[in-house]
Amino acid sequence: MLKRGVEVSVKFDGELKRLASVDRKIIAEAVKDLVRKRERVFNGGVLNLDIKQNDRKFRNIPLFFCRARLWKPGKLVVAKGSEYGVWQTVDKALDRIESRLILEKERGLRF
Repeated sequence: MLKRGVEVSVKFDGELKRLASVDRKIIAEAVKDLVRKRERVFNGGVLNLDIKQNDRKFRNIPLFFCRARLWKPGKLVVAKGSEYGVWQTVDKALDRIESRLILEKERGLRF
């Protein structure tokens, strides 16, 4: 069976729209690297990430919100995450998608 890679699209909302394009590219590449590490679990599909920076801050670190949607043939998995720090937010949303995919796979194997 051929494994297809995950197509990733990253959209920036809120305060992040004002980021320089260089910074946006760096964040988008880092997100794609995080997804590549979990590619075995995702096993193809299209992943859309919407990342938004909130006005709220804690110790000068802004609150971020990430909504992740993974489309695969016949299924849609949606997860949300919010944390102080962009990497933690994206990682939390990807963890939730990964756990839902694993749970769904385990349910399918049980009789």
